[in-house]
This record gives sequence, C-alpha cells and structure tokens, in this order.
Amino acid sequence: LIASSGPLFASSANRSGEPTATTVEEAVLALGDRVTLALDDGPTAISQASTIVQLQANGDFLVIREGLISESQIRRLLRGRKVLFVCTGNTCRSPMAEALCKKLLSKHLDCPEGTLAEEGYHVSSAGIASGGSAAADNAKTAMIQKGLSIEEHQPRQLMSTQVEESDIIIVLDHHHRNVIEHGYPEAMEKVHLINETGVSDPIGGSEEIYRRCAEEIERALENRWIEGIISE
Repeated sequence: LIASSGPLFASSANRSGEPTATTVEEAVLALGDRVTLALDDGPTAISQASTIVQLQANGDFLVIREGLISESQIRRLLRGRKVLFVCTGNTCRSPMAEALCKKLLSKHLDCPEGTLAEEGYHVSSAGIASGGSAAADNAKTAMIQKGLSIEEHQPRQLMSTQVEESDIIIVLDHHHRNVIEHGYPEAMEKVHLINETGVSDPIGGSEEIYRRCAEEIERALENRWIEGIISE
C-alpha cells in the first residue's frame, strides 16, 4: 500500500491516554463512532504500542509517544543518516571506504546497494584538498578485487555543507581530524578516526599496498562502525 500510494498518515488505534488496542474489537470499542470501517486481520503479532509523530511546520518532527519504532529509526528514515569519509585527496582511502561501507551496509540490511538511500542511508566521501579527476588506478584495482567499482568516482574537496549535513564524519588519519577541527570546531562531536591509529596513505604504492589498505579499512568498518551506523 505504501509503495503504491506514498507516505500515509494515520491515527493510533486508541484515544489519548487509553490502553493500546491489540485487536480490532478493542480499537472499535476505544474509538467508538469515529470508526466508519474496520478491517480485521487478527490480533497484532507484536502487541506493542505504535509510535506517534507530530509533524511540525518547520519540517521537523516531535515524537509524542515512542513505541515499537524508535525515535532514532524515524529520524533516520525521515532525514536520512549521512555518513561521510574524509581523507587527503579523495582518490584513494576515502573512496575505498565509501564503497566498502556501502557494500557492508547492504549486506547487513539485506538490501541491494542501490536501495540504501531508500532505507535512509547516504554514504559519501571527500578530501581536505583537491586530489585530481579520478580515483587512483591501484585503488580501482583493490576495489575490483572486492567485487566493487569506483571507476565512476570523481574526487571532490570537503565543503562546509557536507560537514554541516553529515551525521557521522569518519576520517582516515589524525591529520584529517586536525584539519576539520581547525576549520569546523563546532562539528567535532561527530568526527571520528576510523580506527585507533588511522590508515596510512597508500598513494604511490604498489597494488599490494593498496590491497592491504583496503583490507584495513574493511576490518575497521566491520569491527567498529557498521553496527553502530545501523543502530543509531
């Protein structure tokens, strides 16, 4: 129904302050003459209260009652969860991190990578400096070995709008964190190092160095980030 009609707005199946209805009989009894038609599909499988959301004029929302669907889930679906990876030139580490993160998210969510945005996840990358017009060749090769492609990747320099709009900013080494701290001190609560030590820049290195770099990034994402990104 939602897929064919778009977003639906509906009241909860009980009056304010009254117990949650778990059967159609309870709902009809609670709502009385406000009900014109009731379709009975049996008792609810979970028997938990619905979450009530008030949409506000400024485009924000207020959770009036938190039920089965948490406020963080609603926030992600309505606003999207934006994850940004930052390295130096956006030609090696951060585009590989972006591609690997998308792959791991789609695996954990059991959805095609192309539908991540519909699920509320937006993953991108940028560099603190301009790095050229394409991803590094060895970075492309490392991703091909992972069954991924960054062939169409176009490096871009970090902009203030990206910093402001991102929910999580994952930097690839300490220098990137320092640069963001200097330029955007107000954003530091959402800036995190990808692992405890950072990932060394493979620029100019062999295919093997890039392969190891990709492995290190993937391990960090699996061990430290994916579950947290999904659960927030």
